[in-house]
Amino acid sequence: MHTTATTIDSLHKAPKPLVVVPPATPAEAPDGAVTEVAPVVTLRAEREEILSVLDQAARDPGYIAQLTYNPSKALEGHALSQAAKGALACGDVRWIEARVGKLDTRLRTWLDCRLQQEIW
Repeated sequence: MHTTATTIDSLHKAPKPLVVVPPATPAEAPDGAVTEVAPVVTLRAEREEILSVLDQAARDPGYIAQLTYNPSKALEGHALSQAAKGALACGDVRWIEARVGKLDTRLRTWLDCRLQQEIW
């Protein structure tokens, strides 16, 4: 049997469309457990949020420090999927540019800083 390994590069080459599955309501949750309902983020809204984060980082060195040392706090209040938060936190240029388009030098400020950092 021949299996093909999935690599990071192969994932970036063929982005899959976003599929939004509505969360269960508390009435649908098993055993009456209360579930946290994540906001539904449209692709257009998420694109604008990503650009907003990158713009803020380009203008504010303090925000770059916050993204570096406490990304979850820095991204609080932004309507972003977990994938977008992860990509911003780790500086995943490929993922971000696949969603928002080619970034200019100013908007790449945070991403370039993150890639130069030697903290993981």
